[in-house]
Amino acid sequence: MRVKTYKLAIIITILTFVIFSTSELQSKVKILKTPNNGLQPKVKVDQSGQVHLLYFKGRPEAGDLFYVRKSTNGKFTDPIKVNSIPGSAVSIGTIRGAQFTVGANNIVHVVWNGSIKTRSDSNSAPAMYYTQLMENKKEFEPQRVISEKWPVDGGGAITSDKRGNVYVFWHSASKGSEEKNRQVFLRVSSDGGKQFGEERVISPKGTGVCGCCAMQADSDSKGQIYVVYRTARNNKNRDISFLVSQDSGKTFQGKILDRWRLEACPMSSMSFGEVERGMLVGWETKNQVQIAPVAKGSVNAGKIISPSDSKKSSKHPVFAVSPEGNVLITWTEGTGWKKGGTIAWREYDSSMRPTSEVGRLPAGVSVWSFVASYYDANDGFFYILH
Repeated sequence: MRVKTYKLAIIITILTFVIFSTSELQSKVKILKTPNNGLQPKVKVDQSGQVHLLYFKGRPEAGDLFYVRKSTNGKFTDPIKVNSIPGSAVSIGTIRGAQFTVGANNIVHVVWNGSIKTRSDSNSAPAMYYTQLMENKKEFEPQRVISEKWPVDGGGAITSDKRGNVYVFWHSASKGSEEKNRQVFLRVSSDGGKQFGEERVISPKGTGVCGCCAMQADSDSKGQIYVVYRTARNNKNRDISFLVSQDSGKTFQGKILDRWRLEACPMSSMSFGEVERGMLVGWETKNQVQIAPVAKGSVNAGKIISPSDSKKSSKHPVFAVSPEGNVLITWTEGTGWKKGGTIAWREYDSSMRPTSEVGRLPAGVSVWSFVASYYDANDGFFYILH
């Protein structure tokens, strides 16, 4: 009887420890609805710790973009409308929404695909637009076309550096061209977005670009520029192409990080996260989220990992990094065309070893939406916005 009692006491002690540990783990992550029930949240944290958030509201085919900041009291500010032409943004397709960067002097720069109502007769798809937050931080400048004559279908990208340079990317091809003929274009502003130089091609010749996929760009603390996108070589190879520039976008090195033979567009998105030893790159291959570390200023990637413990379709990875180097990877599961899904997340240490099991919130992702995440140094929590 004493032996049974002793064993029972051990079991209770173990269960108590597991429950406490799980509670402590889960308490590191808070899940919040995007302010004003917005869709497609995008978040940036500047060097001062200020949280900047962009989101979409309205009809999927013709809605609006809004910008808010997180105040020191933990609440978000009143929204500021980003687009000056009503209904000129889209959420339909999930990957055509806004991208933004926080540049020099904490000026917010935004790009997005135009809605069908903005399409000109000469183009088969709408243009991509650009605007920036004015110095009074109360309104955005009137939106302007940034993609010149090129029609844009898949999502573009934007990043900036401390020197005041702003880099805008998109992929396109002449009307009627196949995906294998698409190219990645770049325009650079050296005066904080007031004026941009001529567009030029930066993608390797012959790789093509997957027409309905998003791309992503970022810069590290040294001002080196990174770009990731999906190719469409021969209209069949949907590989992940990675580009890096060490000279403010003048030249780029490139490398294929992952390969996927697929004769269709998976309508996927990519992401970056900066850690002390390099950059983290996230994408989707064979319906599974993939992550790889890349040395700063280099195309050399480390071992590819998949954070999910499920074979269920996963998409749209994003990163949040704590000052200690802990990384929260968040993604969606089961999302697709006109289909919402599950929020999933997992935490890693600074060596990219998992420190938690996968957490999930079923039905947490709305139709045409995804998730954003960030670390808030004010309270020491990771936040997931949906």
